[in-house]
Amino acid sequence: MSILLVEDDYLQADAVLPVLRKEFPDIRVDIIKTEQEFRQRLEEILAAPPDLVIMDVMIRWTKPSPKFDPPPSDVTEGGRFRAGLRCERLLAERNPEIPVILYSVLGTDDFRKDELPNRPGVLFLSKIPDPGPFVRAVGQLLKKARRAE
Repeated sequence: MSILLVEDDYLQADAVLPVLRKEFPDIRVDIIKTEQEFRQRLEEILAAPPDLVIMDVMIRWTKPSPKFDPPPSDVTEGGRFRAGLRCERLLAERNPEIPVILYSVLGTDDFRKDELPNRPGVLFLSKIPDPGPFVRAVGQLLKKARRAE
């Protein structure tokens, strides 16, 4: 089984990875660090779908660099604070069966109702120090994925 972690903050990734490896030792975890990388790897993700995507809502477009591709207009207009939601939509348009945990320091009341996905298999969790809710949500979605195999 596999998890795709979309997270640009190495401190957050360093906090989440040990929890995932401890609680789900048989799981392979792949990391994507930018929205641009997610878009570039979308076909690869769809060709070999992970059992679960854990998506930070606020991710940067690309790694800082003197030369980088400018973002498309939807990124420029929507900004960083909704990047994970854009990535989730791109994924859902092509394969809505892949479960997603949207993981954010923001709460649901920081979004308009029409901004958050309303489809089965998508959970929204706030990043909190207690890993319990996160571990339970990951376990629940992985259990569903195992049953579907």
